[in-house]
Amino acid sequence: MQEHLENITYTDTHKFDAGFAFTPAKGSIKSYFELIQYQAGFSVSNSYLTINNVNPTNFEIMVGAGLPFQSGSQMNVALGWGKRGSLDRGLIREDYFRLTISLSICENWFMKRLYQ
Repeated sequence: MQEHLENITYTDTHKFDAGFAFTPAKGSIKSYFELIQYQAGFSVSNSYLTINNVNPTNFEIMVGAGLPFQSGSQMNVALGWGKRGSLDRGLIREDYFRLTISLSICENWFMKRLYQ
């Protein structure tokens, strides 16, 4: 049986994100682990829908690492855990894990030659 939801309105959303990245020894040749950029962050926001006078809060925390290549490019890998929604007044909440993989390519496209 499907319950009919009343009082559904659109709500202005607000979001706050914060994070940091740390590289132990940039340019080091001793250890690859000193070149890795360690990252962490979190995000808090509210939903764009208010249902039955409940405006759910969304929350996510992430940790990751930027793995450098010799060319200067970097592969970023992050794992996040979050909650979206609310259990108040018969609503639903979603708990989730997120894996993000991205690649930052460093190329010298417009480098002018010194010698011809």
